[in-house]
Amino acid sequence: MIRNIVFDMGKVLLAFEPKEFLKKIFSQEDVISALEKELFEGPEWALVDADALSDEAVVLSVSMRIPQY
Repeated sequence: MIRNIVFDMGKVLLAFEPKEFLKKIFSQEDVISALEKELFEGPEWALVDADALSDEAVVLSVSMRIPQY
């Protein structure tokens, strides 16, 4: 009997292009670069993916590393 099915979503079933996503929201290249680096490439990303860190904790942690615009 099959009990679990695992889907690999990012870059497998769905397109995952963080920079393109950010470009739809922000127009300033420095903001886009900072968010791409600190959010999508930061240490919190893997923890959220593993369900080991809440969204609120990510926002708090990342916001302390990025400039306030």
